[in-house]
Amino acid sequence: MDSPHHDEPPWIPPSDGGAPAEEAAAPPSRWVWLTPAFAVVTLFLALYAQSVPGIIDGAVALWFVFTPAVFCTWFVGLVIRGARNVDVPLARLRSVITLGALLLAFGVMMTEGYGLPLDARFRVVQGSFDSYLATLEPALAEGEQVELDPPRGLGGFDVTGGFRFGDNVVLYEANSDWFGNAGFAHLPGGPDAATGEYRWTEYTPTFRHLDGDWYAWTTLGW
Repeated sequence: MDSPHHDEPPWIPPSDGGAPAEEAAAPPSRWVWLTPAFAVVTLFLALYAQSVPGIIDGAVALWFVFTPAVFCTWFVGLVIRGARNVDVPLARLRSVITLGALLLAFGVMMTEGYGLPLDARFRVVQGSFDSYLATLEPALAEGEQVELDPPRGLGGFDVTGGFRFGDNVVLYEANSDWFGNAGFAHLPGGPDAATGEYRWTEYTPTFRHLDGDWYAWTTLGW
């Protein structure tokens, strides 16, 4: 009786002792994502710094520290790993995120975001400002003015004080310009009608319209 037929196992070449290709190219460390993450942080710092009538000094200082540090870290990493990572899609994605965030942050700082960060932030909390306005006494007589004591955290802004003259209300914001003052103003007659009645500071303020009769103002201009 014939023995059953058995297929011979396929021939396997001897191993040379080297590591498989999959193991030779180890995946990149998760730490490589820190650079694009900090680049995004610089963008948020720039947006936050420009979200007040003046400017947030601390956010600007951090932005000046983070921006060159992030760029240098990205560039050094590109030089060290560039020869190995030029064809890796994730490496390209990290570079796009890093450079894109840095360029956007730089543009925001140079153009003050065209007022968009401040406009967006104010519109979210405008109801708080309107509610405070409703608690004030009726308009004052012409030439009369009184000091105001608004809530320090009005609308999430660091409002430190203010005054009223006629039917106009002026509020000071602590995060003002480095060498001037800044804040918000409710001016039913517009800036031209209001500035002629009272000298606010040593310098004539510059105004930016926010919504309705609300304006942002600063003594250093935009």
